[in-house]
Amino acid sequence: MFSMNERKNYFLIFLLIISSLLSDAYFLYGYRNGDILISSDAVNLFYLLVLTLNLLYLTSIITFNRAPSFYILSYISFYLLGTIIVTRNLFSICLLLPSSILMIFSIFNMNIQNKASKYISMGIVLLFMLYIGKTFLFIIQPVPAPLTIENLADRIMAIGLPLPITEDYGLFLSTGYADFILSPSQFFLLLAVSSLLVENYHKIIKLLLKNRKAENNQIKSGNGLISAGYAIVATMSCQCESAIALLPAVTILLINLLLLPFFILSVTLLILTYLLITYFYERKRVPNFLKGVRYPGKRALIFIILLLVISQIIIPIAAFMNLQTSPFFLFGFGMIMILEGFVIFFIISPILKKIKFRKGTSLFLFILSVLSSIIWFYPYFTTLAIFNPIYFSAMSYLMSLSGFVIGMVYFLSEERYGIGLLEIYSVILGIIPIIIYYYTFSLQARIWKIWNVSEQSELSIILWIIMLPVMWIVTQKSLASPIYIYNIPHNAK
Repeated sequence: MFSMNERKNYFLIFLLIISSLLSDAYFLYGYRNGDILISSDAVNLFYLLVLTLNLLYLTSIITFNRAPSFYILSYISFYLLGTIIVTRNLFSICLLLPSSILMIFSIFNMNIQNKASKYISMGIVLLFMLYIGKTFLFIIQPVPAPLTIENLADRIMAIGLPLPITEDYGLFLSTGYADFILSPSQFFLLLAVSSLLVENYHKIIKLLLKNRKAENNQIKSGNGLISAGYAIVATMSCQCESAIALLPAVTILLINLLLLPFFILSVTLLILTYLLITYFYERKRVPNFLKGVRYPGKRALIFIILLLVISQIIIPIAAFMNLQTSPFFLFGFGMIMILEGFVIFFIISPILKKIKFRKGTSLFLFILSVLSSIIWFYPYFTTLAIFNPIYFSAMSYLMSLSGFVIGMVYFLSEERYGIGLLEIYSVILGIIPIIIYYYTFSLQARIWKIWNVSEQSELSIILWIIMLPVMWIVTQKSLASPIYIYNIPHNAK
């Protein structure tokens, strides 16, 4: 005899099988009766899509009542509902609507915590990523069938561009109301990133609430909530490849080479966040690399000082050779100078360790630090730095000052408050390349007239790759800080 829970699970799995059969009927029978029109060179890719859909159904059945099943089914349901919305014909409504209803019913009867908020969050994240990634476009147009499917390679190469490696085996879907790009890499990247992002958000919020309770209200502000900034950046980053596929003004080959490590980095950091929360922070443990940086020994200190001196020598040499005319050198070197300023204060911090800033002082210095760094991204001041060596030197030294001041804020503020401000600082610097990227691609406009669109888009991706690990480390420091600052016991509930 089966228990009541087992009978319930078998019934829900049965509903999923019916849902799978209905979605298969839509795609396979729709292809035969003409509701779905497929170009000859896209037929095999279409069958691969149907096979993948069934494998995802199978995976969700095998892992039923666990997180993978929940996120896979939620993800599929959004695509099926989207298909109904953009096709708007009786055939899709009769098959895909009941398929979606059965699937959603199974999802909301799973033994998963926070089902409703996770489902809604995933839908919002997915819609946002599709929007900023330019893979989905609402457009009223005449089409030969309610759903037309073509090989993406034909579409891309028709405008004289090579197919991006991230869009291999992709399909271009057209309806009377929308166009959509779908490729294996994009599909599974969106699934992985949106699932990890939503799960991490819920774990972070739960962890922060738990820590706050365990600290007996010792933390006066929720600085750790700023950790959401990193997750938003990571979410945005995963969609670069889709924007590239639709923008003829960029040098696709070079950017593709940058995107591969970018994707790997983004997904890896999301996975590491999940693992650290699950196996360390929730168990009130802190990994060694987050417990603090030891003051360097004599030899290491001499080596660090030598590097700092060399970086200062580079400033006049670079100005003499006009290296600042390259966006990669100008802003890349600026980021290095920020790090240098932070390191300089770290070296002298033992001398000033008895000083403690009030919150008002910390906030003022934080604002000063932010303005000192971001002002040089404003086109007027950027142009001055490019064409005048004196202004380039001023930019470099102000970037160092920015790093030095944020170092003061971090080391001399109340520890929890300093970590929070450092986290905001890193997120602000991380948002700058995002603004450059989406302004350049969305408007096809140049922020700086001296550099072309390709250079500016490539610059944004390089700065993005640099900032992601920095934001990630600062975020982990913020999440872990209550555990070692307040010595939260292992049995804290």
